[in-house]
Amino acid sequence: MSNTITDSNIKKRNSDKWTDSSYQRIVIISVMALLVVVFICVGSDHFVRKLSLGRQKITTDHIAFQINNFIVQNFGDAAEKLSKKKYVIDVCRGELSVDNEQLLQVLMTAREVLSASIVYVLDSKGTVIGCSPYGPGNSTLTGKNYGFRPYFTQAMQGHKVQYAAVGVTTHKRGIYFSAPVFQPGSKIVIGVLAIKIDLASIDSFLKAEGDQYIALLLSPVGVVFASNRRDFLYHTGYPLTESTLQKLRFGRQFSNVSLTPLPFFLFKDIVYLQGHRMLVCRQPVLEKGWQVVVLKMVPFPWTIMLVLSVVPVIAWAMLIRMTLHSQKEQQLTDEIHRGRRRSVLAETARRETRRELETIFSASLIGILLVRNGKVVNVNERMAEIIGYSTMEILQGDLEMFFPDRKSFRYFVRTYGRELAGRDLEQIEYTLKKRDGSLVPCTLSGKAIESTDLSLGVVWVVQDISRYKTVERDLRNARRHAEEALQAKSTFLANMSHEIRTPMNGIIGLSNLLLQENMTAEQHKHLSLIYSSGQRLLSLINDMLDFSKIEVGRLELNEQQFFLHDVIAGSLQHLEVLAREKKLTLDSVIHPGVPDSLIGDADKLVQILINLVGNAIKFTHTGSVTIQVSLLTMLNDSRARLLFEVQDTGIGIAPDVQDTIFEAFTQVDSTLSRRYGGTGLGLAISQNIIRLMGGDVHLESEQDKGTTFYFSMPFLIEDGEPADLSVLSTADKVQNSLRFSGFRVLLADDEFINVTLAEALLTRVGFIVHSVANGREAVTACKREIMIVF
Repeated sequence: MSNTITDSNIKKRNSDKWTDSSYQRIVIISVMALLVVVFICVGSDHFVRKLSLGRQKITTDHIAFQINNFIVQNFGDAAEKLSKKKYVIDVCRGELSVDNEQLLQVLMTAREVLSASIVYVLDSKGTVIGCSPYGPGNSTLTGKNYGFRPYFTQAMQGHKVQYAAVGVTTHKRGIYFSAPVFQPGSKIVIGVLAIKIDLASIDSFLKAEGDQYIALLLSPVGVVFASNRRDFLYHTGYPLTESTLQKLRFGRQFSNVSLTPLPFFLFKDIVYLQGHRMLVCRQPVLEKGWQVVVLKMVPFPWTIMLVLSVVPVIAWAMLIRMTLHSQKEQQLTDEIHRGRRRSVLAETARRETRRELETIFSASLIGILLVRNGKVVNVNERMAEIIGYSTMEILQGDLEMFFPDRKSFRYFVRTYGRELAGRDLEQIEYTLKKRDGSLVPCTLSGKAIESTDLSLGVVWVVQDISRYKTVERDLRNARRHAEEALQAKSTFLANMSHEIRTPMNGIIGLSNLLLQENMTAEQHKHLSLIYSSGQRLLSLINDMLDFSKIEVGRLELNEQQFFLHDVIAGSLQHLEVLAREKKLTLDSVIHPGVPDSLIGDADKLVQILINLVGNAIKFTHTGSVTIQVSLLTMLNDSRARLLFEVQDTGIGIAPDVQDTIFEAFTQVDSTLSRRYGGTGLGLAISQNIIRLMGGDVHLESEQDKGTTFYFSMPFLIEDGEPADLSVLSTADKVQNSLRFSGFRVLLADDEFINVTLAEALLTRVGFIVHSVANGREAVTACKREIMIVF
C-alpha cells in the first residue's frame, strides 16, 4: 500500500511538474498574443484618430482664418477709421445735433459698404446719439443707453473692442466692433463708434463644412454663440458657477436667454454624443477667450483591428497546439520511468512505515497492548513500566495477572468485554495490580480491530492516573481548608462587629443627645463631625458583616407586608440631608399600575436603594437623582415583577470598567476612592441581595452625562393593610413624657456605655431610672417598688 502511495505521489509530482511547465508556457504565449492584439487595436485606433484629427485641424484653422481675417480685421479697421470722421467727432463734442443729416449719411454709407446690421455712435455716458436706421421699419437706437455693455466700457478706456452678444433691443445675435472717439489733438475719449454685424457670415462659414462636422463658436465662458446645429445655440460647453451666471445676467451679453448644458462637456479631446465618439479640435478667434470648436465622429476601426488581429491569433493557436503535443510526449516518457521505480519505492515505503509505527509504539507515553484470544500479542515499554513486568513476562503471561484478584478480572471481562462488539470504550477508570502487589489507578480505552469479529484482536490504551488522583485529593483538602478559613473569618467578623458596634452605638447615641443640648456653634460642629463619623464607621461595619454573610451563603430574607410608597419615601428621607447639602434634586416616580401593598423584604430593598441613591448623590455635582418604579410584568394574579431605576446626572462610568463595577472593593479608579470615600462593597452587596431576591442589576452610563442603575425583582401582592405604624406627633410625645413621669425603671446591663445612654434617654421622658450591673443586683433591686424592668 505504501509503495502504491509513494508511486502515486511521484507520478503526481512529475505530472504536476510538466503540467505547471506547460501551463506557464501557455500563459506566456497567451499573454504575448493578447499584448500583440492590444497593441494592434490601440495602434490602429491611435492612427485613425491622428489621421482624422489632422484633417479636422485643417478645417478648424480654415474657419478660424476666415473669421479672424475676413471679419475681425475688416470690421475692426472700419470702426477705427469711422471713429476719426469729422461728423462723428463733432456729434460727440456736441457741436452737431443728434442724428444730424451729415452724420446719418456717413453711418448709412458705412453700413451699406460693410454690409453691417447697425452703425451707431455713443456719447461718453453710453447714450446713442447717432444711429443708422435698421430693419423693415427703419428703427433706430438713438436715445438708448448701452453704458453697461463691455464694448462701450472698454472702448472708453481707449481700446478697440470686438464683443459678441445678443442685442438688448433687437434680440439678435451679433458681433460688436467698437473704437474710441478721441478729442482732436489729445487722448481724451469723448465717445464710442460701434458697428454691429449679424452672424450670417459666421454661420455660413460653420455650415460650409457640411454635416460631417459639428462646428461651434464658444464664448470665453463656454456658451455656444454660433453653430451649424441650431439646437446647440446658447448651450454651455463647461459648467458655469453662480458668480459667472450673475456676471452674464448683469452684462446682458446673452440677453435673457436660458443657458443649458450641452450633452457633453468640452474638457477632454474626446467626447461622446448619443453613443458616438467625437474628436474635439479647438482654435482661438475674435478677442481673448473666444474659440472655434470642431467635433467629428470617429468610430473605432473594428474592421482594421479584426483583420490585423487574425495573424497573432493564428500564431497563438499553433504555438498552443505544439506545446500540448510536447507535453503529451513527455508524459508518456515519464510514465515508463515511473513504472520501473514503482516496485522499489513501494517496498521502501513499506519498511519505512513499519519502522515509524514501531517507533511510535515504543516511544508512546501511554501503555499500549494488543490482545488476541485472551493473550497479549504485543506490548510497549510504557505498559511494562506501569505494571512493573518486563515486556517478555507480559507476552508469556495472561491477562489475569493485571488485576487484583480473579473476581475483579471476571467482572471486567463480563462488564466491558461484551461492549467492545458494539462500541469503543473510552476512559474507563479501573484499578490494576503491579508486580509487587501494589494497586495503581488507571484509565483504559479499548477498540476492536473489527467489531464484528473480536478474535482479530483488541487494542487497549492504558494510562497511569496516580498523579491525577493525588492532585485531586490535594485539591479537595485545599478546598476544605479554604472553606474552614472562610468560616473562621466570617465568625471573627461577626464577633468583632458586635464588639465594635457596642461602643460605636454609645458614641452615636451620646453625640446625638449632646447635639440636642445648648452649646456654641463650634461645639455643635465638632459634635456633628463625631456623629457623622460614627455613622460612617457603623455603615462600614454593616457592609463588612453583610459581605461576610454573602460569602458563606448565610444572608437570609425576612419577607413581610409593606407599602412601596413608604419604602421609597423612607429611603429618600434617609439621604435628603446629603442631597440638600450638594443642592441636588432628589425625586421619585411610581408609575400607574404599580401595586403599593407588597410582601417582601422591605429592609433589604431599602438597603439596596440607599446604596444606589447614595452612590448617585456621591458622584453627582449638579442636577438630580431620581428613583422610578414601574410594573415590568404580572407573573400571575398575586405575583408581579417590578422594575426599579435610579437615574443621576453625575460624572458617569467609563465603558472599560462597567463590567467590573459590581465586583467587591472595586471603584471607577483610585482617585475617586480617595476623593469620595467608600470601600467599594456597596454595589457588590446590592447585586447579591438583588439576586437573592430573584432579580438582577444592570447599568447604562455615559461619561459626563450620568448613569442609570436598574434592577427588577418579584413581589407578592397583598390586598390587606399593614399594621398602623404612624409616628407620634410632638404633642403626643409631650403627653407621653408627662404620663411616664415618676415611673420607676430598673435597667440591668453589664455594658457601662449602654447603661449611660439608656439612663439619659429614659430620664428625658420622665422615668426614674435605677441601674444595676448584673443579675444578682437586679434580683435585689426588684424587691423595691419597680414598675418596669429592662
